Amino acid sequence: MPSAGFFTTAVQCYLRTRTILLLISLVVSQVRSSAISVPVSTQWIGDDGDWNPVIIRVGHPPQYLNVLADTVSQETWVIGQAGSGNSGYSICSSDRGGLFASNESNSWQSLGGYALGMDAQLFGVGAGYYGLDEIALASNVSVSGQIISVVNDTQYWLGCLGLGSKASNFTNGEQPSFLSSLASHTIPSLSYSYTAGAPYQLKQVPSSLVLGGFDLNRFHNNDITFQLSPDMNPVVSIEQLSVTAAPAAVSNLSALWSGNAQISLFDASDSYLFTIDSSTPFLWLPEAVCAKLEEAFNITYNDEVQLYLLSDTQHQTLKIANLSFTYDVADFSGHRIRSH
Repeated sequence: MPSAGFFTTAVQCYLRTRTILLLISLVVSQVRSSAISVPVSTQWIGDDGDWNPVIIRVGHPPQYLNVLADTVSQETWVIGQAGSGNSGYSICSSDRGGLFASNESNSWQSLGGYALGMDAQLFGVGAGYYGLDEIALASNVSVSGQIISVVNDTQYWLGCLGLGSKASNFTNGEQPSFLSSLASHTIPSLSYSYTAGAPYQLKQVPSSLVLGGFDLNRFHNNDITFQLSPDMNPVVSIEQLSVTAAPAAVSNLSALWSGNAQISLFDASDSYLFTIDSSTPFLWLPEAVCAKLEEAFNITYNDEVQLYLLSDTQHQTLKIANLSFTYDVADFSGHRIRSH
């Protein structure tokens, strides 16, 4: 999971981590047809960075939307027309991956308003207008009667395609997830692989999402196994986290460096469990690690905005330092993969 752009203008205690190669393998017993490569947009959009979305078609007649893959949700969220606010329809539609009009879909079946299925610890609360409709990925791949939440709020800037396999509960009963629906008759398993892409790498590296398999061009053969459950979010252990700075810039950071070009933020004796959450571009760190980052970079947390606010001088100092973060990802068994 290579990190990118740790400090920009204002940061919370997290590292950017959407630029990951994520291979989740949750195998079902029956073997069906081949895996599906989800079409990728040519756009880079987002309010917290430039992200390369995938393309889905929703409803009849189909409405084309750009959404991000979400590893911690089994729901598909789309941005509604009321979510454009005061920015104007055409501008909002382009910036937010397209707007969905449920009243223009002949196949929309309303379920009503419900709280969004999300992690309240990170994003607070929210509500959506839920219904069932068709979701299509490629020219010959579509599934009818899928859970869709129309979000008419600017708190959630982009829609998402949930990759979870757990069913959702509504007053009229359980509804299977999109991935489970595909696995029941289209793809060979509940497996998926996701690479978020990176606009700053080479001549831009696009995202990749494969359902029921993996992208061979993005995969590096290895013997590492992670134990994952289809009923839970993907969780891994980070065994150590260290940061390296350009030797010539160390003296401009803080006394914690003591002339060293690398410091440890935590090691294997203090390893932590992390949820792989592609809905946020950051690695959320424990408070003790945040405190060490504050000491290392002479930054102060602003409780009002819940961010580390940087002056122009601090921002420039950190850019010159050319920071590089290294961490070891492991399963509970301790088999590590080192990443930068």
